[in-house]
Amino acid sequence: ATLIVVGWSGGLCTSTDRGQTWAVRQVASGFTSNGVFAQGAFLLWNGVTRYRSVDGLTWTSAQSTPSDVSIGPVTVTAAGTLVAFKGGWQSEYAFERIYRSSDGLSWQVLPATAHAHSHPITHLISGPLRASSVCP
Repeated sequence: ATLIVVGWSGGLCTSTDRGQTWAVRQVASGFTSNGVFAQGAFLLWNGVTRYRSVDGLTWTSAQSTPSDVSIGPVTVTAAGTLVAFKGGWQSEYAFERIYRSSDGLSWQVLPATAHAHSHPITHLISGPLRASSVCP
């Protein structure tokens, strides 16, 4: 029954009654990621800081590792793995990075050879895909 609308400036609009009423709250100075619901909680990031809430009303923050990650667009796989691209300034081509995590705090930085580099990635989505000769 909880809905959350995320503002890049660190504010949230939260409804706990399926959108009938809304409350505005400031959680951070800004967000570099979209929000996801994983492991029974809402998760958001501002660079290296993860914000977590089980009810959408009370939020806690914790620092991610390594300390130089900057979580941008993020998604959660069906298996519960969080996958994110580097967010913020200089996040394209040679500066692009892909991260993965089981808890949203400890991130593994994938090698730069793990993907084709391009313009900044702004959105991620996860879902089943049938194998093909192009994408086995």
